[in-house]
Amino acid sequence: MKKHHPIITRLEHIRQFLYSLSGGISLLVFSLLLPLMMINTAAADGCVTADCHASLGKAEFVHEPVKASECDACHVETGKNHPDEPGAFELAEKGIALCLQCHDNPLEGKEHSHPPVEEDCIKCHNPHQSSQLKFLHTSPGKLCLSCHEKIQNIITESRAQLFFFFFCECLSCHVPHASDYSPMLNTFYPRNMYLQFAVNNFALCLECHDKEAFTLEKTTEVTQFRNGDRNLHYVHVNRAKGRTCINCHGVHGADLEKLIHSSSPAFGVWNIPIDFQKTKTGATCVIGCHKEKSYDRHQAAVDK
Repeated sequence: MKKHHPIITRLEHIRQFLYSLSGGISLLVFSLLLPLMMINTAAADGCVTADCHASLGKAEFVHEPVKASECDACHVETGKNHPDEPGAFELAEKGIALCLQCHDNPLEGKEHSHPPVEEDCIKCHNPHQSSQLKFLHTSPGKLCLSCHEKIQNIITESRAQLFFFFFCECLSCHVPHASDYSPMLNTFYPRNMYLQFAVNNFALCLECHDKEAFTLEKTTEVTQFRNGDRNLHYVHVNRAKGRTCINCHGVHGADLEKLIHSSSPAFGVWNIPIDFQKTKTGATCVIGCHKEKSYDRHQAAVDK
């Protein structure tokens, strides 16, 4: 059975109610009101046509109310004639409250929320249609970087970029609406300098990286950061003051290979310089005022 537009359904209910009343007055009132009601009915029922709003409904992804021509799910009449008078329709609610009439609240129960979600969903989503999934204005990565200019600059100026950011895949690590982990991360990521290794403590990184690169003391396969078969990732993280990733690596990009930054921002007021010189089978590294250290995967280097 065809589902009638809500306004048409309401008109039918009014007509039946007035018809049930005795006398000709009720029918006269209905006859007088019908033209005015039909103006708004025609507008609401025929928004997505060749004559009105012709571009709507043509994109690859169309919002369900638009697809069903249920414009009054979001727009309500103000009493002015449409389309002759401006302001004939207004939104049923403001900001995120409008979307929450149909959608579950993505902020509920979460510790951290994305500011655009708190303000208005249309900052990221087109309310009618889009060429992108989830009705985004553009591709996810480009959309994020249109606001996060600082991250864009890091990526642009970096010699080495995180694979995901090269392809603008921000959602590999971040969630767009709300999260229990700052800054809008999928899971836990250590923000401090020192933390003894545990799978839960490095959960975000281990969604992609092999945990054996940090749990195996000896290996010739799971990491290139080794001196002979001595796993140097293991050495750095498995101690009481285990070094977290941010001591050496930039999470979005860095000016040295292997996402290593030339100065570590993890030590507060002093950005400790890192001089990392890669070789064919290893590297030499000087950090701050510490002495030079080298490693070689084929022939284990001996500290000087």
